[in-house]
Amino acid sequence: MSPREMPCGLFEVLRNERLDHARIAIAEGARLQEVALRVGYNHPNNFIRAFAARYGTPPQKYFKAATFALARLPRPRSLKN
Repeated sequence: MSPREMPCGLFEVLRNERLDHARIAIAEGARLQEVALRVGYNHPNNFIRAFAARYGTPPQKYFKAATFALARLPRPRSLKN
C-alpha cells in the first residue's frame, strides 16, 4: 500500500501508538504527568489535548468512567526506546 492509500500518515500512526501505551499506563495507576513524559510529551497539557482528540474525552474523565474496562483494553506492541 502506498502512503497515499493509507488512511492516516506515519505521524498519526506513531501518535496513536503512543496514546494507546499512555492509556494503558494510566489505567494501571501511573500518574498523568509521568505518563505524558514517558510517551514523549514535554507538557502534560499537550498530552491531554492529544488524548482528548483521540478518545473524545480528557484522560481524567475517560478513566473515571471506564476504570472497570482495564481487562478489555487491547495491548499495543511494545515501543522500543
